[in-house]
Amino acid sequence: MKSTGERIKALLNEKKMTQRQLAELSGVTESAISHYIKGDGIPSGVKTGKSL
Repeated sequence: MKSTGERIKALLNEKKMTQRQLAELSGVTESAISHYIKGDGIPSGVKTGKSL
């Protein structure tokens, strides 16, 4: 099973998107996306964004 960070990386590659674009589209901060990718888990205070 892939981690959340691995799934996000795959999505970014598949859609040819930057972390910033994904953050804007999903309604979370670019920092939150970065934390997921690094495997730091869910940053405190992060709200879930809209579905992709």
